[in-house]
Amino acid sequence: MAGFEDIETSKRIQLGEPIWIDAFARSHRGRVREENQDRFLLEVVPNWGDGGALVAMVADGMGGHQGGSQAASIAVQTVFESLTQRPPEVRLYEQLENSFVDADEAIRKRALSDTSLTTMGTTGVASVCFPGECVHLYTGDSRLYHFREGELLYQTRDHSVVRYLQEEGLLTAEEARTHPMRSRLTSSLGGGVQEKRLVLEPRWSDEQDSHNQPSILALAAGDIVLLCSDGLCGEVSAELLQEWVKEYSGDPEKLTEVCVKGALEAGGRDNITVIALVSKKP
Repeated sequence: MAGFEDIETSKRIQLGEPIWIDAFARSHRGRVREENQDRFLLEVVPNWGDGGALVAMVADGMGGHQGGSQAASIAVQTVFESLTQRPPEVRLYEQLENSFVDADEAIRKRALSDTSLTTMGTTGVASVCFPGECVHLYTGDSRLYHFREGELLYQTRDHSVVRYLQEEGLLTAEEARTHPMRSRLTSSLGGGVQEKRLVLEPRWSDEQDSHNQPSILALAAGDIVLLCSDGLCGEVSAELLQEWVKEYSGDPEKLTEVCVKGALEAGGRDNITVIALVSKKP
């Protein structure tokens, strides 16, 4: 059985002089799964903006042994390569959207070459951060949370069957965490060569109002952005995450450590990946 000491991968990036963002990524296979099929991306693109941009992404692979890990690896690699080749005249949101489409096509192309990989797919949640703001996009049930002064301002809405059951009032959040269809996605990168089901959110909007998911998040000093696979959010409530954010708001390394440990103590039934981004100044 995997223990907390079995952390498999981690990475830290501090960007800017003075530092405007402090980021830490951590991934663990969990207590049940034999393989970690999650992948994360945490990289700097130095030629963006005045001092570079930070790109973060979590991908949770699916589709059986090898297929899930391959799909997640293809996703993070394709998204990063696509973004680093971004033409300057293309709006960042559009390029992030294009990079997800590229990843979907790359995964499907790989699946067509091997019958054992026909169902390979992955979730994806990504953000590109500059001082004072970040653009984000997702598909599937990996999530992004935005906290300010310890309070949850925003979280993405899962592309899953249980989300729609919750919205219809047929499930509570607690029931959703153990529902037998909790892993059934309504959108993903790849996920079946015959079925194309890619939905990307949030939709682009220049109007960031309370009725829509904002495509751009305004970052104030001290804000926390968490990206994670459902190995965390499927085990730990948003309320508990909020408590940890309040306690460890200035230390992304400790915050990710507590998140992974908490998910393991709650059962660790899936791979667990979390990236914590701490905004140091607007």
